[in-house]
Amino acid sequence: MIIILCHNLRSGGAQKVSINTYLSLKKKKIKSKLIIINSYGELLKTLNKKDPDIIYFNFSRVRYFFFKLIKISNLNKDFVIFSMIREINLLLGVCKFLRLISNKIVGREANPINNWEKINIFKRTVYKFLLYFAYNSFDKLIFNSNFTKNSIYRFIHIH
Repeated sequence: MIIILCHNLRSGGAQKVSINTYLSLKKKKIKSKLIIINSYGELLKTLNKKDPDIIYFNFSRVRYFFFKLIKISNLNKDFVIFSMIREINLLLGVCKFLRLISNKIVGREANPINNWEKINIFKRTVYKFLLYFAYNSFDKLIFNSNFTKNSIYRFIHIH
């Protein structure tokens, strides 16, 4: 039983991977749900709007999804939550670290950390802190390449 979280339905890589993963799980008769945090974008037409296992929201930012995420996870404690986007990964990881959710979490990281030395030291410190606690609270973390994995490992220490 898997819940896949998707930020929006624009034609980005993570969005396509989320939809393809969901459709593949459905095809294999694995109980799953696709939760779309902001239901805009050109990929909307690739989904069956009458599918009861696709849940659409209209939150403009991932952080506004915080309380809804806690409610959904508590109603679906047996589900593994799967996230493909860093912002959702951060939200999930913080919730798990604070013990607001108890689900197993699998995150996918597809973007290396580049040029962080150019970012304001305060923002970089806060982001590094959040990323550290988020990713270390995950049950599994999937990287799309060794380059991405190494850049994350250089930025934060993951257990």
